[in-house]
Amino acid sequence: MEPSSRLWSSINRFLANHTFDLEWSPPGAEAIKFRTKFKMKLTGMKVYRQSSDKEYIQYAVYILPSGEPGGRNNSDLFFSEMKKFTGERTDTEEVGSYYMITRKTKDLLEDALEYFGVENPVTCTEVYNLVDENYGN
Repeated sequence: MEPSSRLWSSINRFLANHTFDLEWSPPGAEAIKFRTKFKMKLTGMKVYRQSSDKEYIQYAVYILPSGEPGGRNNSDLFFSEMKKFTGERTDTEEVGSYYMITRKTKDLLEDALEYFGVENPVTCTEVYNLVDENYGN
């Protein structure tokens, strides 16, 4: 599948029209549950050299504000603080800062791509944190 193909465009249209919800816990704090809204977008293809050369689909994650009216959301508080350290856009070298999200979105995206008949592995190369940096202040 090439980024210029109709299938690629169809998948990105599907992803653009769907907001996903993810429930997760920070490492070492399994009793705390965060509910995070996010979107994804396919951004490119790249062959990564491992024991065998595999063509990976690269994607970006867009972390969204929870949109919960009148309430304080742990996810929004967490990502508001993260944004102070990482900025709005975090690229490949620093995506590890968002490992707890990219690990789960990878599985979700690979499962979703199977419905389109795509079996390539995926890797997150960018995270956009769209939560207000001053949330909760």
